[in-house]
Amino acid sequence: MRRSEITAEARSWVGTRFRHQGRTRGVAVDCAGVILGVARAFNVDCEDIHGYGREPVAARVKQILDRYALPVKKEDARPGDILLLSLNGERRHMGIMTERGIVHAWSGAGKVVEHRIDSAWRGRIKGAYRLPGVED
Repeated sequence: MRRSEITAEARSWVGTRFRHQGRTRGVAVDCAGVILGVARAFNVDCEDIHGYGREPVAARVKQILDRYALPVKKEDARPGDILLLSLNGERRHMGIMTERGIVHAWSGAGKVVEHRIDSAWRGRIKGAYRLPGVED
């Protein structure tokens, strides 16, 4: 899979309304659902995360990413990579980096959005991961 294919797939989720533990593009999804949906579109075997509260346990989010994706230095993140983001001081949010910024299901917007990574969002980036098999 190419980076451009990953970002195109991520963008196909933009506009889907936000719903905690949602998993269906065009219906409702949360941040984990976007990542899972994109990974599955490329036949990446990964575990779904179920039963988490409105604010997922940060250690569990990182554990899943460590298990199914390859960690990269956040400074080396490129379009198509997964960003692990801090919300309220905890690493509990995820999105997919694009050449324009980030695609993620954001409860504050009520839907999946793509926006630039400004200084506030850049400060929230706590890690980066790459799906196995990504080509440039």
